[in-house]
Amino acid sequence: SGFSEVGGKMVPSYMVAFHGTPHKVDKFSTDKIGSGEGAQSFGYGLYFADNREVAEYYQDAFTDLSIPDPTNETEEFAKSVYEDAFEVWGAEDAIDMFEERLNDVFEDYAEDYPNIKKEAVLSAFNDLKKGAKKANLYEVELAPKENEYLLWDKSLSEQGKKVEKS
Repeated sequence: SGFSEVGGKMVPSYMVAFHGTPHKVDKFSTDKIGSGEGAQSFGYGLYFADNREVAEYYQDAFTDLSIPDPTNETEEFAKSVYEDAFEVWGAEDAIDMFEERLNDVFEDYAEDYPNIKKEAVLSAFNDLKKGAKKANLYEVELAPKENEYLLWDKSLSEQGKKVEKS
């Protein structure tokens, strides 16, 4: 039928799930279990979320979009605008939205840096951002059996045997 009962709810026999990680993953496996962010907080297994926003939280948490310390006034200006863009759009979009944010705030920042040219700031930012590293977000289809789900609203004794043993 394509559906199974899990925790009193009918769910698809397969489900779309998401995983945020700093690592490039070609195929998920159990080889790295115990080395992740949660260090298996909820037991042995691979961790996926059915809510994309949860995986995006981990993606953002693992994203290192810091840029090196500026070495001159132009780089200092660029870093200030980048940090402003980060506050407005968050980790996911800060680099992509830098130029738009620069256009929005250039006049405000320019008062403190009267000798700075917008083109020089863009060039400096392009040099600085080479050190930034975006984490990965994966979308997968899973086909877990009913006893493999961790039911958040149930106690350990109410979990499936496979979950309870982990």
